[in-house]
Amino acid sequence: MLKAKGMPNWLLHAALAVGYGIAGYVMQQFVISHFQPYAGLRLVLLLVLPYRFWPALAVGELAALGAVAIECGPLYGWGWAAFRAFPTILLAMPIIRAFRNRWPRLGDKVSANVAPLLGCTLAVSAVWAAYSLVIFSMLRTPAGYVSPPYHLLAERYFLGQCVGIITLTPLLLWLNEARQKSTWRELWNEFVSSRLALESSVILVPSLVFLTWLAIKGSDELAQIARMAMFLPVAALTLRNGWRGAAIGSALASICIIIAMPAARDPGTVAAQAFIALTSGILLLLGSRISALHSHEQQERINERRAIQLAQTSILQSERRLHQAAEALEDMRDIMAVSQDYIFDRFQRLLSPAEQRGFRRDAAQTQQQLYQLASGLSPRLQREQDLPVTLSNGTLARALDEAGIAYRCDVQNRAPGQLGPALPIALYRLACEAALHLCTQYHSKRIHLRLRVGVTGERVWALMSIEGGEAANEPFIRGSMLQRHLGASGMDIDALRGQAKVYGGNVRIRSTEGRPRITMLLTEAEVA
Repeated sequence: MLKAKGMPNWLLHAALAVGYGIAGYVMQQFVISHFQPYAGLRLVLLLVLPYRFWPALAVGELAALGAVAIECGPLYGWGWAAFRAFPTILLAMPIIRAFRNRWPRLGDKVSANVAPLLGCTLAVSAVWAAYSLVIFSMLRTPAGYVSPPYHLLAERYFLGQCVGIITLTPLLLWLNEARQKSTWRELWNEFVSSRLALESSVILVPSLVFLTWLAIKGSDELAQIARMAMFLPVAALTLRNGWRGAAIGSALASICIIIAMPAARDPGTVAAQAFIALTSGILLLLGSRISALHSHEQQERINERRAIQLAQTSILQSERRLHQAAEALEDMRDIMAVSQDYIFDRFQRLLSPAEQRGFRRDAAQTQQQLYQLASGLSPRLQREQDLPVTLSNGTLARALDEAGIAYRCDVQNRAPGQLGPALPIALYRLACEAALHLCTQYHSKRIHLRLRVGVTGERVWALMSIEGGEAANEPFIRGSMLQRHLGASGMDIDALRGQAKVYGGNVRIRSTEGRPRITMLLTEAEVA
């Protein structure tokens, strides 16, 4: 804060003293005993600014209060003026320093330090209220003037300091905290588009305007009820938005109570202010807890997304390694084919016709086994367009056919060109695992696969259903062969759900008229 390139240090201190002095003089014109927003400005600056700027604050306040003391000195006495000109910010500096030493981020991280902030508020309010009593005791009063009881004055001064601090301090500290992370334009755009701004304009402001009007136009009893009820929209905003909602709501509610005040030092207004100050402190504490819970939930969601992204990346890298292994097997298959042809040509004359046929049959079986092993390790899914062909006529279809399972596939893609590299492979692997599960656990003799791919909003989704036919009379005995040809691991339903969750999906299994069906929904990242 207070960073200015090329500005001398003394000029920066002078500018701070002048600016704070002008702000203090202006705010002194609107101060009453039970509402002192100037105290909130004091506390914010002491919490936020480095210690080296505190002397400039003292000089600025001396100028502001000195101007007021000189104006009113002839009326109230120069003894009063001397005490009135004393910069009361000096009285709070030791307290603020002690709090800042105990909680170093008291002015920067408000959400985690609301309780110390309220404790600091009570401490400085008590000190400033006591000094205000001293100033009042020095006041020169006209003959016949009856001073209010000192305990009543102490209550009003203490309440005025607390209300002034609660009105400004949380709001300004929030702006300071948010300003450190973004520019003013970004902060404004973020606030305008936030849920807090929407609910403030829809819930808080209309409610406070109506209650203020009711307090001004209604009877005394109705006005008091309206002033007391101003905490309700503040509480609603706090429950939904945390301590930031409490900061905005408390500031607006305090201002509305002053606007609806029928006369200075009105007892009903003072009672309403005390109630709002108490509820504001409670709501700030509650809001800080709610904000902490929201932050924890948001961090958990971020960690979950990172874990899912890491899992997807690991799966994709594993698939790439399997693809490399499959390519190596394909190369070995080609080399073996050449070697077998060469050996057969060299020894063909030494073999009988039956031995020649046996040699060729064994060579073809070896080639077929290598091909099935390579296809099971890695499907031909280098492009999105390969998915329908692979599911319809690829390894899955051939393996089921060799196992004596009738297979049918129906693919409908309403989002062409929008599937990433990971989702097609995941769909193929899950289809293989689901088909194997239906064949081995439910002894299905028919498999019907349906796949629908589409886009909702900006998210690509894939809905896949694998339905098994009625169970065969005899158990399925080719499970190990089918598992080997598919390159599957034999996942159960819980493992399938875990795999689908990596892609933001879920798996359901149900049986209709003796036909089991596994349905899974997978999603992909937002479309750019």
